[in-house]
Amino acid sequence: MYASAATMQASRNTALSKNEAMNTNAQAPQKSPATALCEPCSGIQRHWRKAPGHAELVQGTHSREDRGNGQASFTRYRCDRCGAAWEYENNKANQHAGWALLSH
Repeated sequence: MYASAATMQASRNTALSKNEAMNTNAQAPQKSPATALCEPCSGIQRHWRKAPGHAELVQGTHSREDRGNGQASFTRYRCDRCGAAWEYENNKANQHAGWALLSH
């Protein structure tokens, strides 16, 4: 009888540890949607001229600046899905212009 009671107690302990593990996983901290970039924004290649954006970027303001080696244009965008603010620099003299994440 003592052996079966020990077996039952061991099986209860195993079940409890499984439940604790499930609760721990369920309560693990997750990035909130407000702080994480959406999947399309995460895929934008930064600082590379002619890299594409994505369909949910809404165009904002546009400006031009004279640089020593020519003119550069700057266009701001905001993502409709995650709210990230982007700026695209088009500068023919700088291959590493392109997309820059301003805020999120």
